[in-house]
Amino acid sequence: MIGLQYDDERLRAALDRAPGVMTQHLGAGLTEAGGELAAYMRREAPKGKSQLTNSINVLAPSKLERLIGPATNYAKWVEQGVRPGGKLAPFQQGSPLYQWVVQFLMGGARNMRRSKKGGQQDVEQAEWIALHVARKIRARGIPANPFIERTFEAKRSRVVELMRQSTEAGLREVFG
Repeated sequence: MIGLQYDDERLRAALDRAPGVMTQHLGAGLTEAGGELAAYMRREAPKGKSQLTNSINVLAPSKLERLIGPATNYAKWVEQGVRPGGKLAPFQQGSPLYQWVVQFLMGGARNMRRSKKGGQQDVEQAEWIALHVARKIRARGIPANPFIERTFEAKRSRVVELMRQSTEAGLREVFG
């Protein structure tokens, strides 16, 4: 996470005097920084089948907040890795590992056969494959690929610069 503090009397005065103007400038800076971070993160992310890379986006939960990152349920394990040993990863239907098996090893849910039993044979086959993948992960682990951390380290100074520029632009508009 990148946290920025700009402790300046002029900024506080500008926020008191014209909060809308400052929010507009700061929000524009955050949007530009978020876009640059997302683009760099996409370049750094492992490509595999590109689901992880394609899921990287920028969300704006509020005017002065941006969340940048992948929207997959397995990005955490790619970023942090998994040590060998420990508990067996959940592999049953509905688990992230099961969903990964269905998506990447079985060609997606649409390709799973629709039998009279409602595709039960495919569900069992996917669970069997997921069980064996879980066993391999437990035995070998997953090496970390900290692409999110690399992105923030590489772009930290650029984000700070963009926020300083947007803050200064807002101050100029408010105070002339």
